Order: sequence, then C-alpha cells, then structure tokens
Amino acid sequence: MAEGVKKFSNDKGVNKSINFNYFVGYLRVDPEKYKMNERKLNALENIYQRIKEKKQITPNQKSILRDEEEIRKQKEVYDKYGRNRWLAKDIFKNVADMDISTSVIIDGMPIEIEPGSLQISDDSSIVTFQLSKMRSDLLPAKKKIEQQKKDIRLADDEYIGEFTSVLYDENQSVFMVQSNMYGLTHSQVEEYLTLLRRRVIEETDSDDIKELSCELSVIINNCDIANIKRSEEVKKVRFRAADGIYDALAAEDNMFARVRRSIGDRSGYVIDITVSIDKDAEIKTMDKEFMEDIAGNFDKIQDSKYDPNLLVEVTRKETKDSGTELINLLRPRMTECITVKMKPRTSVAHEFLSAKMKEAYDKTKVKIYNILGD
Repeated sequence: MAEGVKKFSNDKGVNKSINFNYFVGYLRVDPEKYKMNERKLNALENIYQRIKEKKQITPNQKSILRDEEEIRKQKEVYDKYGRNRWLAKDIFKNVADMDISTSVIIDGMPIEIEPGSLQISDDSSIVTFQLSKMRSDLLPAKKKIEQQKKDIRLADDEYIGEFTSVLYDENQSVFMVQSNMYGLTHSQVEEYLTLLRRRVIEETDSDDIKELSCELSVIINNCDIANIKRSEEVKKVRFRAADGIYDALAAEDNMFARVRRSIGDRSGYVIDITVSIDKDAEIKTMDKEFMEDIAGNFDKIQDSKYDPNLLVEVTRKETKDSGTELINLLRPRMTECITVKMKPRTSVAHEFLSAKMKEAYDKTKVKIYNILGD
C-alpha cells in the first residue's frame, strides 16, 4: 500500500508512509459537443451582422438563433475546456440514503466503495470513503523461507482486494486521493466516479445531465512559479513542447516567438530548448528578461498540459549559498504524506486513516484554497 517502510523491530511495529495527491473535481461535457457549441457561438456574431445588413440567413443559421439562449448558457457554465466544478456531496448522500449499489466493472475488475467506509459530515463539507479494487488474475503466492511457494486459492466470489482512500471537500471540489502501487490509477478513479454519478442519476430520476464525465485535475503548487522569479541564481532552463504550443505563446516578441519563426510555416515539430550558463563564464545567473518569458507565460504553458511532449525544468539556487535544485514546473503537485505506525503483517484501518486524512487536509486546505483563488 505504501512506499518507504522502516522497521522499528521485528515485532514492535513499522512506520508506513502513505502518499496522497490533490485534485480539483470537474464535470466535463463531451469535447466534440463543446467544440460544436463554440462554433455556434462564433456563428452568432456573423448571423447578427447579416441581420443588421438586412441579408438573408440560412435555415441552419435560423436554427442557431433559436438555440441562442442554450448556446450562451453553455459558455457561461463551462470553462474553456468545457468543464465546471463538480459539487459531488449530494451524489454520495444519495448513495448512503438510498442504499444504491456502488459496484461497477472497470478494466474487467469489480470496483466499489468499501462497505462501511463512506462517511459524510453533517457539519462540514467533508466526505471520506475507500475504493476497493478486486482482481482475480496474476495472483500472488504464499511463500515460506526454503519452502516452495503455494498458490492462493480463491473461491469464485473471492478476489484480492486493493484499496484507495479518498477525501472530498465540497467547498472547493477538492479530492485528496491515496497514491499507491496497487490501488486505482488516476484514470480509473475518474472513470469510477463518472459511472457512479450516472448510476445515481438513473436511480433517483434526476434531471442532471447524465452524459457528463468526471475529471480530476491536478492541483499545481504555484508557489514554485513565484519562487523562480525570486531565485538569486538560475543556472539552466529547459523547455520542450510541440510547435502548436509555441504558436499559442508567440503572440509577443519573446523567446518562443523567435524560435517558432525560425521554423516558418512547417508543422509537426517538437521544439526542445535548453539554455544554460557556461561554467567558465563570469555571469552567475540568467537574464531576468529570459526568466520573465518563462514565468510570465506559465498560465498558457500550463493550459497546454495535455501535450505529452511538454516539459519545463529550471535549475536554480534560491540564494547564492543554498544548494542547486531542479524544479519541474509542471509537476509541483500538491501532495500529502501521512506516516502511521502499525503492527507488521496488518493493513491500515480506513477509519484510522480517514481521521489522519482529515487532520492533514485541515492543515493544508488554506494553501489549497489560496492556489484555487478563494
């Protein structure tokens, strides 16, 4: 379940470090439907211009006019990715109050909210639960020293259970999700929440839009971006991205624009720039204007996170006397590490871990709220 195990003794107990990542929960419309809505929104300006010039409009344009209210509503509700913050507490309340089954199949494995683990606070915005992933293939074997291994025999209705604890905060749609080698992946948690939401909508005859997908967007610790600007010495910067991202960054006469212009109209390139200081040079840090190109455009860079080629690394010293550190500006995720002491050959009870998660989140949430803008 956790990395970093340190034994106190053979029988007294061990320290286990349990890691968590923080995400913002969104509901996302189908990307193609969102693009279509954007095209209709752009078409409205042309339609009104034609009406103003007393020109005829086509039947398709008339249809767009009839749907104008809904088209503009979609624009107001969703951000530029077609997403909106997900207020999920009522979904979990309905699961608890109506005893709705939480078991779904993902990647051929049953996944459910572990019975008895769902806790919904009446006097706060917090929900906690544990997801159970059940697998029946690639099973481990039992083994004693200097004896042959023995297969683990499972009944037809038995599985190997692997667990992921989750905390949800309705105030900012924040999910705190356990990260471990054996639990659910990021995409599996997203798919699970999507399918659970759809089931609850069906079971409750809700008029919510059933087809929306749940997305967990990593919370980036923007403090590192500000710290880069305050670094006394910046030794090296590496920026790698597809040429389309350079197009988005090249609105002004900056480093990105100059590199993109050197390629001309050709497309399909991945551009990898590394700029560093010669170890024999008299200068000790990069030009501040160069760093402004990176830090000042970081919002646009971050918006392009779906480019698998994207990499932004800075090698810097906070002060002249401090050590050199490498910062990946796209990976300074908001994370948490909870250390618990437990007996060997036992697992951490969810009730105990849930209490520890709440304690840790209560200390961190002010920083998270600041990052999210509230």
